[in-house]
Order: sequence, then structure tokens, then C-alpha cells
Amino acid sequence: MGPIKAVDSVLSNFFTLRGRASRSEYWWWSLLTFIGLLGAVAVDLSVFDPRNPSLNPFSYLSVLFVLFTIPPGFTVTIRRLHDTGRSGAWYLISLVPFGSIVLFIFMILPSQRDDNIYGPPPSKSARADIGDAILDPLAPRLRPQKSNAFAVYARMEHEEAMRGSPELAEARKTQISEYYRQKVLGKS
Repeated sequence: MGPIKAVDSVLSNFFTLRGRASRSEYWWWSLLTFIGLLGAVAVDLSVFDPRNPSLNPFSYLSVLFVLFTIPPGFTVTIRRLHDTGRSGAWYLISLVPFGSIVLFIFMILPSQRDDNIYGPPPSKSARADIGDAILDPLAPRLRPQKSNAFAVYARMEHEEAMRGSPELAEARKTQISEYYRQKVLGKS
């Protein structure tokens, strides 16, 4: 997941605590909010007048930026904890001394590959997730590849079509389609 897609995902799930967030989604969001905060502080420092300081905290861009990014930052952290198989209550560990270090370690851990009680894994693109590849470079090579169980049937169909008559190929295609409907889709 790239930075634009990560920000889009986080902002579209602004108040969503359910589901899961991938490592790349979390870390892209963290990096971009950090860069945004640095930019907001730079703007505040450039317009700050030391002779006439404003006591209104909302007159500073950095305060508004932090207030805007707290809810999605909280929810993406909860969803990231869900992705590692932990409850969102683990977020409270950041309130104890050195708890932020534990939370940081949880954010680095790899995702659970299969479904867990919080839902299916975040959708992945055809290529390896860049954030996962950076944090765990061996992961794409060690993960078992899912195979298409019906690829064998498609190959058999193709070979028969090449060898046999069109009627035989059509009959086999109908047979395979019917088998798929009954066994996989559960339809009669």
C-alpha cells in the first residue's frame, strides 16, 4: 500500500474501530502525519510574532493539525493492533512507563496472515506490500502461495479441447461448471 492509498484508507475509516490495518497503512500514516506536523510547526514559527503572542491555541496551525489527526491516528492504531491479533485495549499500555515501547513493538510485528476474530486480513495488491517488505524482507519468500484449485480443471479442459471434438469440449465444460456450482457454490 502506497502513501496516498494509506491516507485514503485511514481517512475513509476516520471513526472505524472494527477491522484491521496493515503495517504499511499504519506506518505511511505515521510518517505523513509527522511530516505534516513539522510543516504546521514551520508555518506557526514563520507567522509567530514574539511582540504580540496569541493566547488562543486555535490560532496556531499545529494545534489544529494535531486535533484533526488524533481520531484517525487512534483508530488506525486500534485496527493495527487487531491486525496483529490483539485487542484494542492494548493501546492503554502506552499510559504506563515504557508502555509506549511495547506498543511500538506491536506496531512493528507482522500481520496475521489468516482471518482472526477482528476480520479478514487487509486486502493486498498483486505485488508485495512495500511496508511489509521493508520491515520483513524475507516475508514474501516465506509465505506459502495460494493456488487456484480449479486451475487443474481449466488445464484439463484446454487439453481436451485441443485433442477432442468441439462437442466433447463443450460437454466437459458443462460438467466442470456443474461440479463447481454444486461443490463450491453449494447451489443445486
